Amino acid sequence: LCAGFLGQMTLSGDLDLLSSEQIETVRRYLDFYAKLSPELRLGGKLRIDCSSPSRMYPTGRQIVTLETEKEFLQIIHFFETDVTAEEFALPAGDWELVDSVKADSMKLAVENGKTKVGSIPSFSAAALLFRKK
Repeated sequence: LCAGFLGQMTLSGDLDLLSSEQIETVRRYLDFYAKLSPELRLGGKLRIDCSSPSRMYPTGRQIVTLETEKEFLQIIHFFETDVTAEEFALPAGDWELVDSVKADSMKLAVENGKTKVGSIPSFSAAALLFRKK
């Protein structure tokens, strides 16, 4: 669902077969998406940093960020990986974490201008929304 923050959010398959827990996860991501300003969704400065050498069989991680003057969205995808913890720098400025969505087992912290991610499962993702203080 985190990939949906870069365009259209879609689900495929028999949606009526989703469990109540899965439906709640979808709702949590939709609620998060609703917090993104139109300026960020449609016109934010886009940056992509991907460590995978292959699109067919991705390994490592991918960071996609969208940034406006007042908001910053950090989308982190982990593919097949042995990495259990990683840090990512925030842009210069005084940023406040507004909300986040993530894989349930993943640990997130924001300290000293960095997003710190731990307990990283393979093929997982997180999205973090920041606003300038």
